[in-house]
Amino acid sequence: MSPLKINPAKKVLREGKVAIGTMVASVRSPQIVSMLAAAGWDFYILDAEHNQFGWETMTDFMTVSRYEDITPMVRVADPIYHLLARTLDVGAQGLVCPRVETREQVEQIIQCTKYYPLGERGASVSSVHSGFRDVNPAEYLEWANEETLIVIQPETKKSIDNIDSLVSVKGLDAVFIGPYDLSKTLGIAGQTKHPLMVECFEKVIAACRKHGVAPGVHLQDMGQAKEWIAKGMRFVGLKTDARFLMESMTAATRELKAPLAM
Repeated sequence: MSPLKINPAKKVLREGKVAIGTMVASVRSPQIVSMLAAAGWDFYILDAEHNQFGWETMTDFMTVSRYEDITPMVRVADPIYHLLARTLDVGAQGLVCPRVETREQVEQIIQCTKYYPLGERGASVSSVHSGFRDVNPAEYLEWANEETLIVIQPETKKSIDNIDSLVSVKGLDAVFIGPYDLSKTLGIAGQTKHPLMVECFEKVIAACRKHGVAPGVHLQDMGQAKEWIAKGMRFVGLKTDARFLMESMTAATRELKAPLAM
C-alpha cells in the first residue's frame, strides 16, 4: 500500500457526488475516528477554532485517520501560515478556513497550503502524513498538492457579496457556509431557514457551479440537510459529536423514564 493516501472525501467530490461529514468539537479520544469511519462518514472536521485541541491531540487523530477510510480535516482558528502549514504537517488531509471575505485571503490560503509551483508551503516529506515512510520528494509534493482538500467558510454578508470572486481562485476545492455567523451578520441570528439565508445559499451554489467548486454548508437539522443536498450542496456537514451524543442519550433516557413516571 502506498504511504501516500488518496483523500476519500476529495475522491467523492471528484466523482461529482456528495461528501458528508460531521464536526468533532468535544470528544478528545481519537477512537472516535474509527467510529465515524465505521458509520460511513466521508470526512470529519476537528474544530480547532472554537475548541481546545492541542497539537498532540490533533496528531493522534491524524495518525488514526491514516488507517481509516475517512478524510481528517481541521478547522483552524485563523487562516494564517503557521496554523495552516503545521496542521497539514501533522497529517490533516483537509483544512476549513473560517471568516474568509476577500479574494486576497483565498489566494493567501492557497499560497500557504500548496507546494511550488502552486504555492509556497515549506516542505516536510517524512512525517505523519506519509507514515514516516521514505517517499520520492517530487512524488510527495505532487500528491500533497492534489490530495489536500482546501475549504473556505463564507460567514458574513461581505463574503456572500464577494462569493463569485472567492471561488474563482485556482486551488480552492469547496465552500462550507457557516450559517450561524452568516445569519448574525444579516440581522437574523440563528434563522437558518429565513428567505435571506435561502438567497445566500442559492447564490453560493450558483457561483460554485460556475467555477467548478463544491458548494457546502454545515447544518444541525437532518431535514434541512437533505433539502439542500437536493438543491445542489455537495460538501455537507451535519451536527457535531456533542449534539449527536446529547440527542441520542436524551431520547433514550426520556423513553426509558416515561413509563416510570406513570
